[in-house]
Amino acid sequence: MTPASSATEPLEADGEPSEHTSAPERAGGESTTLASNVDSGGKSRSRRTAATSPGARAPPHRRQRRSDPDRRGRIAEAALQVALERGVNAVSHRTVAAVADVPLGSTTYHFTGLDDLLGAALERAAARYAEQLVAWSSAIAPGGDVADALCDLVLDSLATDAPRVAAEYELYLVALRRPALRDVSRAWFDLLPLVLQQHVDAVTARELAIAVDGVMINALVTGELPKRPDLFELLEKIVGELV
Repeated sequence: MTPASSATEPLEADGEPSEHTSAPERAGGESTTLASNVDSGGKSRSRRTAATSPGARAPPHRRQRRSDPDRRGRIAEAALQVALERGVNAVSHRTVAAVADVPLGSTTYHFTGLDDLLGAALERAAARYAEQLVAWSSAIAPGGDVADALCDLVLDSLATDAPRVAAEYELYLVALRRPALRDVSRAWFDLLPLVLQQHVDAVTARELAIAVDGVMINALVTGELPKRPDLFELLEKIVGELV
């Protein structure tokens, strides 16, 4: 995606919008005037001369932008923070700019629309989810009980970090109303099946992931944790039928 800056926004040295408009610099603080002169042939001609006024104001200095090579990443991180703390509906260029401590123009420079901003937040959340899944999967012994391990994953997530899980699912489901985000949401869903394929076949992995999503969403909506025996029976039945 190629960033596009607003024509009405003053630009900083690197092309990003600045918070302040600086006047054009004038060399040495000189003001330019038109003066009339007579050449050697007696003809009148106009020429542009530089005259320095004793009380002339010094030229304003251009605002120097602080070094911020990962500004786009900081904005994406701020978008995720807003979504996690206030909900997806609170994500806007203005709220994200305030959290990221950048000019409003910078958010529209790097993310032209709200879909771009939400997509970047979901990608960040997905990257962290992937790390969590890899760590979880590596703890399963070869030939270990996948259904039992999935019970631990689901119940621990709901019991210890339900607000974060709810916000992440809210981001995941935003594609229901924003078709442009379907690919990002699909990539999110594919994370669990990909990790599960280290332990079960592809069909079983997908069925288990669908079951886990259903259980998680139901628990978040109702506020009731699933009972471990019931959850284990459900997951074990999928493993037993599809392996």
